[in-house]
Amino acid sequence: MGCGGLTSGCKQTHRKHEALEAAETAWADWETEWVAAVKVMGLGAATLPEAVAAQLDTIDRMREIAVEVNQLRHERIDKIERDIDVFAQDVKALVAAVANDLVRVSAGEAVLELERRLDEAKRSREQRKNKDNAISSLQKKIEDYGTSGREARETIHHLQEAAGVKNIEQLNAAIQSSEGLRKLESERARVIGASVQDRRKTR
Repeated sequence: MGCGGLTSGCKQTHRKHEALEAAETAWADWETEWVAAVKVMGLGAATLPEAVAAQLDTIDRMREIAVEVNQLRHERIDKIERDIDVFAQDVKALVAAVANDLVRVSAGEAVLELERRLDEAKRSREQRKNKDNAISSLQKKIEDYGTSGREARETIHHLQEAAGVKNIEQLNAAIQSSEGLRKLESERARVIGASVQDRRKTR
């Protein structure tokens, strides 16, 4: 481009040409970087900038969600760890109060052992309750037998007084004698009845 004395117009043209070359170089560099960037994102080189921008917005939103999830996860883990610490302290206090032999055992193992002992205590209490019920039933039977025996002794005493005897042997003898007399009386009545019937038939 011949501008012999580099006049003002020629200088301006030269500057514009240099600016154009710089812009074209910058554009080429941008295109190279753009192709590499969209390739990393799994997109084609012909993808429009608007589509890439939407993809970037989605990625940014996913990044924000990931941050929120991680934050919630850490908060939840922290809460679980605090709950575990509180649980361990509660178990330690309980063990110190009811089972000193478990103070050196982990909280989980201590709880399992306490549950086993509680179940055993419940079974023992149920067995003791059953034994108490059996003893109460036996005592009731003894009382009933005592009442029956007392009533029998009173009855025998009244019979002894009525029969005019002093002991059970004499009472048995009196009862046997009474039964013998009763049989004789019954036989006498039967004979008399038969005799009356015979007289009526002979008339």
